[in-house]
Amino acid sequence: MRRYVFLKVKGGVGGSSLALSLGKFLALRGSKVLIVDADPVSTISELVGHKAKGIIQAIKENLDYRTSLKTIETGKGTLTVLRIYSEGIPLEVEKRDLLSFKDKFSETYTRALNSENVDYVIVDHEAALSYEDPLFSIERKNFHETYKGIPEEIIIVLEPTPVSLSSTKRYIDALQAKEQLPFSAIIVNKVPTDEETMTRAREILEEAMEYSGAKVGALIPIINDYILYRPGAFTLYPIPVGVMEIALALERNKKIMYTPSHLDALKKAVYIRSTMLIETDSSNILKCIQEILEVPKKIYSEEFKALIFSTQRFSTLIAESSYVDYYGTTYSYEATKLKTGSVEEVIRLAKKLAQDFIREIEADGTEKIIVIASTNDLEPIYPSQEAPQLSRAFWKEFLESLKHGTKNASIILICEPIGAQCQALRGLVDIAVRAEYKDGLPKCIVLQSKIPG
Repeated sequence: MRRYVFLKVKGGVGGSSLALSLGKFLALRGSKVLIVDADPVSTISELVGHKAKGIIQAIKENLDYRTSLKTIETGKGTLTVLRIYSEGIPLEVEKRDLLSFKDKFSETYTRALNSENVDYVIVDHEAALSYEDPLFSIERKNFHETYKGIPEEIIIVLEPTPVSLSSTKRYIDALQAKEQLPFSAIIVNKVPTDEETMTRAREILEEAMEYSGAKVGALIPIINDYILYRPGAFTLYPIPVGVMEIALALERNKKIMYTPSHLDALKKAVYIRSTMLIETDSSNILKCIQEILEVPKKIYSEEFKALIFSTQRFSTLIAESSYVDYYGTTYSYEATKLKTGSVEEVIRLAKKLAQDFIREIEADGTEKIIVIASTNDLEPIYPSQEAPQLSRAFWKEFLESLKHGTKNASIILICEPIGAQCQALRGLVDIAVRAEYKDGLPKCIVLQSKIPG
């Protein structure tokens, strides 16, 4: 188990939104996550549509504490929100009730922690929290008594302004005066994406990391689509790439400072173990593969395997690339890639190709990147008038079979737009992009995405 605590010196900086994003990311990767919504504003509870009374009032009214829990199936995992405060009840009343039922709260909170059997606990506290706040001390004490030895990762969120930085420093000093807290990560949130502001925000991030001793930091661009903040918008809620990188870096004890880049779409696909289509010219395929391999290398280091399947056309270039754990050609498949005239034939062919690939992939818990370069060479030969329909049937079966037979893997398809059915592939993957390299500078255009944000 791991525990993350979100702190902020003022409201409105987006700490609750980022805590929810972190929980959603971990759940999508197959974990059981508990978010303790300990902010009186209850933003997280609102976003997941959790309208029940908080656990303080549930205790006061002798209700089952489980009414204050809401669980959502999220990808291969689950996300459970434990609401602390209730809507419509003054905060001073809630805090007075908490002190009145302190022992009962401790007992019930411990029972809730034990009942969920979770992999991660994320606590979102109110702004400018101090040790004098009863919930802060009671909640921490109960958790650490229940789970002895579990590390606590404290994440501080601030805005990209000098005022926010100076107030955050004072807040850190106030907290550290009583106890040496483990500040693990700094997030500078709501950063406008123009170059000048990004540069200033990076300086603020660097200074905040140095001051707090945090080894992990991230700049999160501002999200302008405020429709995402409506009640019950959890399914649409974005997961910033910076949040993904922070979670993975903390788990693997890596030191990183994330800033947005043209690789963010690729990072999303890799970190959430998704399927991705990259449309690019044949002259760019090696550059694409090199960038694909750079993404997990910084986070996963020796803990990932790159498996590249290609035809003879790219065999020399790919085989000489670094960080390739397995390189396989498709000679036997090419020999059987005959003209196909029916959906049944292409489905049978797709299943066989996927099975051949799966046999070459070691079934363990290691993170994997499966790269197909390029789809043009794997595409069967169809009657021209039926090519779009048959191409879609082939790739749909191939991807489903490959995903079903692999574990902890992202699947990257590289398609050359000239002479290929790239359009048929777009709707079958989680994210599709166009990769261009003009004057030596890379550019990534998102064509289609099922991944929010």
